[in-house]
Amino acid sequence: MGYNYYQYFGLIAPGSDASLKALKDKLYTWYSESDDLFDLKLDGNQLKLSLGDYVFTIHYNDAPTVLAESKEMAEILKGDSDLKTAVASCTARFEMHGDEDEEMDYFNDSLYIQEHWEDFEGVFTFDIINGELLNV
Repeated sequence: MGYNYYQYFGLIAPGSDASLKALKDKLYTWYSESDDLFDLKLDGNQLKLSLGDYVFTIHYNDAPTVLAESKEMAEILKGDSDLKTAVASCTARFEMHGDEDEEMDYFNDSLYIQEHWEDFEGVFTFDIINGELLNV
């Protein structure tokens, strides 16, 4: 089994307008305006974006453990205490990863996904590998 690329959380603060269905709609609009062949499938709490043979998987997680993990993530953040408080309050998140991509052919697509979930109010992108917020 290979390494998962592009591992990010979209931490969702209480009161956010973020949802997996709304994210699907945003991505559909984005990719419909390009020449790229794509497919989007929403199945329960999981969204799959296929770009040819390449697949990004985005899972919506609102399990009780998310809040505890959000608090742990906030503890390692440097700087702004209001931001730490907001991150620590997140009770849901998008969990994204992609297939192997050693040539980084789909790096920009990973950024497009993040940009689209960051359009929602109260969503913070957390880089799992480096343990830091990206959109602050």
